[in-house]
Amino acid sequence: SSCGTGATAPTPCVPGSFSAAAGAPRCEACAAGRYTNGAGAAACQACPAGSYNPDTGAPAEEACRVCPAGTYNPLSGQADASACRGCRPGSVAPANGTAECSPCGAGTHAPGEGQRSCVPCARGEYAAQPGLAACARCLYRTSSGSGSTECSVCAAGFYRLDASAPAEPEACAPCVDKASCAWNSARDPAAPPRGPLLSSSPTAAAFA
Repeated sequence: SSCGTGATAPTPCVPGSFSAAAGAPRCEACAAGRYTNGAGAAACQACPAGSYNPDTGAPAEEACRVCPAGTYNPLSGQADASACRGCRPGSVAPANGTAECSPCGAGTHAPGEGQRSCVPCARGEYAAQPGLAACARCLYRTSSGSGSTECSVCAAGFYRLDASAPAEPEACAPCVDKASCAWNSARDPAAPPRGPLLSSSPTAAAFA
C-alpha cells in the first residue's frame, strides 16, 4: 500500500495497481500481461500460460483472455494475441486456454495448423504412429478400415488366400473368372479350393 497525498493513513492500491513498498509515493498500474487479485497488492501476477492480456491495470485474473481452441501459449505473462500460436500439423488444442498442444493418436492425423480435433484416417489409409500430419496409403492390394493403425485387410477386387494370415500384398490375390471380391474378402478355409469367399461386406459375391 501507499500513502495518498495528504492522507494520514496508508491507502491501499486499487485492484489493477500495486505498490512495491509501504509508503511509496504512488501506486503503479499492472503492466499488460499481468493483473492483481484485489486491492492493496504489493506485486502483480502474470496471466497464466494459455492466455494473454493486452491491457494495463487488470483488476483480476478474469481479465486475462484465453487462447482460442486450435492455438496454444506455453508462456505466462503474455500481452499480445500473437502469443497464441496455431498447433503444428499432427497436434491439436481441443479447448480454449491451452498451454500445450496434444499429438494426434495413432490412426488419426491433423493435416494443417491450428486444428481443434484429429481426423481419423480414411479407408485405405493408416497412421502407425501418433503425431502425424498425414496418413499413409496402404500398399497395393491391401486396405484398412477408418481410423486404422495398419493395413490388415485386402482391398476390393482382391481376396485373402488365408483368412488367418496377415493381409500383405502377396497374400491378397486378384479375383478371377469375373468374380466380384468386396473389400476385406477372404477364402473360406473350410471350403474346397474354388469355394465361396468370406467378407465383411454383405455385397461380396462368391468366388466361382
